[in-house]
Amino acid sequence: MVHGDFQHGNIVVGAGEAIKLLDYDGMLVPGAIELPSGEIGHRHYQHPSR
Repeated sequence: MVHGDFQHGNIVVGAGEAIKLLDYDGMLVPGAIELPSGEIGHRHYQHPSR
């Protein structure tokens, strides 16, 4: 599985520096590789060519 929406609001560093990913609507699983993305994410975290 892949978390496809990395941005400051979706990543929390907890006790012991444990990383927690939030907002799973940008998740990708192997069976959905060929499907188009349903979102574009936060504008400040976009690749310049997107």
